[in-house]
Amino acid sequence: MALSHHLEHLDQKHLSLTYKALTAVAVATALTLYFQSTLLKEIIGEANVGIFFAITYAVAMVSVFVFPRFLKRYGVRNNLLALLSATLGVLGVLAFGAPYAQLIALALYEVCLTLLGITLDVMLESFSKDALTGSIRGKAYTMINIAFVVAPSVAGILVSSWGFKALFSSAALVLLPLLCLCAFRFKFRHLPTNHQPPLRNIFTSIVRSPALSRIFFISFLLNFFYAWMIIYATLHLHNLGFQSYEIGNILSVMLLPFVLIQYPAGRIADKWLGEKELLTVGIVVIAGASVSMAFLTQPVMWHWMLALFMTRVGAALIEIMRDTYFFKQIDFRDVHLTSFFRDTGPLAYVVAPLLATFLLQFTTIPTLFIVLGIIMLTGLTASLTLKDTK
Repeated sequence: MALSHHLEHLDQKHLSLTYKALTAVAVATALTLYFQSTLLKEIIGEANVGIFFAITYAVAMVSVFVFPRFLKRYGVRNNLLALLSATLGVLGVLAFGAPYAQLIALALYEVCLTLLGITLDVMLESFSKDALTGSIRGKAYTMINIAFVVAPSVAGILVSSWGFKALFSSAALVLLPLLCLCAFRFKFRHLPTNHQPPLRNIFTSIVRSPALSRIFFISFLLNFFYAWMIIYATLHLHNLGFQSYEIGNILSVMLLPFVLIQYPAGRIADKWLGEKELLTVGIVVIAGASVSMAFLTQPVMWHWMLALFMTRVGAALIEIMRDTYFFKQIDFRDVHLTSFFRDTGPLAYVVAPLLATFLLQFTTIPTLFIVLGIIMLTGLTASLTLKDTK
């Protein structure tokens, strides 16, 4: 259960280190994220891409559930260093390994990134305080998303000019200094965590809490959107005839709302509105923009930039309001709840590609975007019934 008495305290030194770590991991992720489906298409064919992601994120989902035990036993610092080292290793295989070794490495890479995200979540929560949650997470997301805006254009150039080897090597070069920085600058501090109850008890506590159950559902929907888009938007742009460097430019413009919106939205949620209203606006925008993509049939760059930009206006609002609301309900000792919350990501990445793979037996990729918009609208049932924390 979420705690009534929270133990976070503001630690500017380690908060600064956490910001740096989040940014570096974001750069590495953004460099590789949107071109994974293209690499997989070359290795296993387009029809199997969704199945690969479903299997990979099923493994990630199980890993997320058991991960709090490792955090409790070995501590945040040791887990962070181990995950960074493992991520560097799999990036080496992705850059220089044989095709089927790359498949295994890509699956492990996704698991490592998922667990890194939880570790950094715990760090960010433990070095902040509730009254500043929206501002701190808004700042964190802004730094992360600056990386996400710049990286896709760079990734497109790397893939067009030198292939996937350069892409994964560059991601490794970004993470190597972070590993050294964390090894020498992250002072060992044991962060106490609550005992992890059985899965059934965690699930029951979430279902019985209207605040948690609704924000978990919204989190699942947002991750469902990301999974659907990451796999099928890039494939669709390639199928329309866009080159890799053009797709990189489109994706960079698409991600601008995360930089422009999230920090001010977090401050607005802290000081004035609360989260409910902005969540609702985000859901309506993301649904409408997703549906519009089904009607763009020509490779006109500015059309796609605008449509994808608007999907991320909605996603940016949902993402920062989701995190602000959730982390005001818990503190850093609730690692089991944080992990379960982040497990909505792997769960969505299992469900979304399986559903899309099934639907593609009867329809085409453009129609998938209409289905996605309709699914996103179901989030209004949760956002409109939330009780604001403000």
